[in-house]
Amino acid sequence: MIPIESLATVTQDKNLKVLFNKTFALTDARMQNALSIPLKVDKLVTPLGWLGSAGTVNEWLDQKKIQSLNQYDYSITVKEWENTVGVKIDDIRRDGQGIIVPRIREISGRMKIHPEALLSALLIAGTSGLAYDGKAFFANDHESGLSGAQDNLLAGALGSTTIGTARKFFKKVKDDNGEPMGLPLTHIVVPSELEETALKLARSPYDPSGATMATNIYQGEFEVIVDYRLSDVDDWYAFSISPGIAPFIYGWEIAPHMTQLGSLTRSPETTESFFHKKVYYSAEGNYNFQYGKWQTAVKFVN
Repeated sequence: MIPIESLATVTQDKNLKVLFNKTFALTDARMQNALSIPLKVDKLVTPLGWLGSAGTVNEWLDQKKIQSLNQYDYSITVKEWENTVGVKIDDIRRDGQGIIVPRIREISGRMKIHPEALLSALLIAGTSGLAYDGKAFFANDHESGLSGAQDNLLAGALGSTTIGTARKFFKKVKDDNGEPMGLPLTHIVVPSELEETALKLARSPYDPSGATMATNIYQGEFEVIVDYRLSDVDDWYAFSISPGIAPFIYGWEIAPHMTQLGSLTRSPETTESFFHKKVYYSAEGNYNFQYGKWQTAVKFVN
């Protein structure tokens, strides 16, 4: 729970910045943290052509076998985001009930969860948004290098059978060299309507899909993330997260932070504080998401 500070604790500009950072740290961004790899970028458009396989291990007999990495015409474009409010200095000074300051603090929380909204939009658009191989991220006809045709757009209601199907997919999906990747099932993402079913599959010692008290062999194997932005009440997603391998890439150039124009003490004086006695608070950041490895994601449709 985010604590409510009294007005007296935030009457200095430096304390407002501390409050921004505190709120930002306490606001949950679980889906972003779980499903994406952060990538620090230094330009508007950053190539992601390296998303293919990193080659195979060969016995060193005479000289090393030089392998070329598969290169793809793929990139991520960062965008500039902001959330700004303007408040009269006298209104803050007179805010004895602490009504205005929490609203200013709210811009921090909204900035923290904004990437989650971008990630949800990317997830929902996955049957049309393109992955690095030129196919839709969720598609029936992925093929990279020697992988052969592969399908990560499957059908089936959420249950122990389809959890097993997802688990088998990640174990057997092949990389560009035609090698099974042997990935684990680590997360599923569901709409709120499937939350109860998903939690039972993840935590119950008994298989919730059957009529008998059969053992739930998937208990504790994966985590459940509920995305309340998903509008289709039946579709769900499975993911595999390993070190350096994830379904999404979070590219950031400038991390979200607080800026302000003007001062509660009017020192230094600005045009707005002089003429209108107003101060402006803004949360800003340059970032965006892009699809990562499609081999780490499966969508189940119904």
